[in-house]
Amino acid sequence: MMLFGMKLLTLLGGIGSGLVAWLASSITRKAVVVTSVVTAFLAVTAAFLICMQTLVGSIVSLVSIPAWFSSSIGLFVPSNYAGVLALIFSAKTCRAAYDLAKEKIHLIGQSN
Repeated sequence: MMLFGMKLLTLLGGIGSGLVAWLASSITRKAVVVTSVVTAFLAVTAAFLICMQTLVGSIVSLVSIPAWFSSSIGLFVPSNYAGVLALIFSAKTCRAAYDLAKEKIHLIGQSN
């Protein structure tokens, strides 16, 4: 009778430790995925903000053309037209890259 009790205890202990190990690995895997998704989102957001800050700084620091030249052409085209147009396209590209990165992070988060 004692031998049967020990075998039963060994069996239940093995099942219990297996369940605890499975639960721990499942929780750990989910925690790693959540942590990596949050970290990736913060990194992508920081990169987007740095990109926008650089573009705004570029707009502010545009060198204007000389007054004698801008007086004749300035009637039709602003002096910083090319720079502003290029920065608008750059901002749209940064936003598209940011949206794509957010979508990928969202997909990674759902993969678990």
